[in-house]
Amino acid sequence: MSVNKSSIKSYPIPQKASLSVVIPVYNAEQWMKPTLDKLWTALSKTKWHSIEIIVVDDGSTDGTAKTVKAITLGAKIRLITQSNAGRFLARQAGLNAAKGDYVFFIDSRVFAQPESFNYLVQQMNKHPEAVIWNGHVEVERDGNPYARFWHAVTFMAWHKYMANPRLVHYGYDQFDYYPKGTTCFFAPRDLLLSAYAQFKTVYSDLRNANDDSALIRYMAKETDIYIAPGFAFTYHSRSSLKAFARHTAHRGVVFIDGFMHRGTRYYYWLIAYLIGLPLGLAVFFLWPLLLLALPLLLVLAWLLTLVRGVPRDDAAAFALILPVFALFYTAGLYKGLVIKWRDGLAGSSARP
Repeated sequence: MSVNKSSIKSYPIPQKASLSVVIPVYNAEQWMKPTLDKLWTALSKTKWHSIEIIVVDDGSTDGTAKTVKAITLGAKIRLITQSNAGRFLARQAGLNAAKGDYVFFIDSRVFAQPESFNYLVQQMNKHPEAVIWNGHVEVERDGNPYARFWHAVTFMAWHKYMANPRLVHYGYDQFDYYPKGTTCFFAPRDLLLSAYAQFKTVYSDLRNANDDSALIRYMAKETDIYIAPGFAFTYHSRSSLKAFARHTAHRGVVFIDGFMHRGTRYYYWLIAYLIGLPLGLAVFFLWPLLLLALPLLLVLAWLLTLVRGVPRDDAAAFALILPVFALFYTAGLYKGLVIKWRDGLAGSSARP
């Protein structure tokens, strides 16, 4: 995979560049201090011309804003508050307020590992074209079966990287095969602004929109995206059934917006699933004894994840939680399809 160097403008090296960190938050009171402390620990190991941290409180109803105001770091923390509008618009508010040459998006449940930015700076000094980075995210899985489930899902979805984490870069042609997400993402501010300017969705409510794939896909057309274990972060997943179910359903809605169009890796698989599921349910309704085969299907799912190299405990969590996931994710997919159809008929869409 080669970088399209003809499309890359000249960006400053970190020592001569300013950095803006943007953190969208909603009811994240318990996460703010550890997230910011670990972020600053990593940033303080590097030299930048200047660093600012922008926290965008997206209509929190807890003490998030008060907690942020009480935190003191070696960099200025700017707090922006807005009515609840969703993570996409919260990030955009932070991006519009940012003054840095580079912007780093990170979410409140993500902890920077101590040497992450030291590695980033070293790589950018060696490779001036490496200006877009997706964080290598490790899921904190101890004692959390839902986290183990999500790790199994991401391991299989992005097997090319997860089975052998190393420094790689990919462009538009390999976009759907490698990890990416604005949960933990570094890029030049002007590229992010351009990505937001071209963003569109058929959903009228941006809280339902896919808030990362479309943006990053646009940037992948401009230059390659880098990822490596050295630029590492730890994600803390939701740990209750209620939170998992709500989050899973939302991801189904978002998935329709991001991948229900030609040219994506999952387009035809998605159509096949949405058509095939009602047919499958009809078969079970006509021959209910087939339900006895479901445990066998879960065992098969467990074996397939093991064959793909998923760690044993994560594979077990995947098989056990798969029915719950399938229920809520499928509900989210159909909800997203209905929203897409409804908003499309109404001629309504949203732009940031």
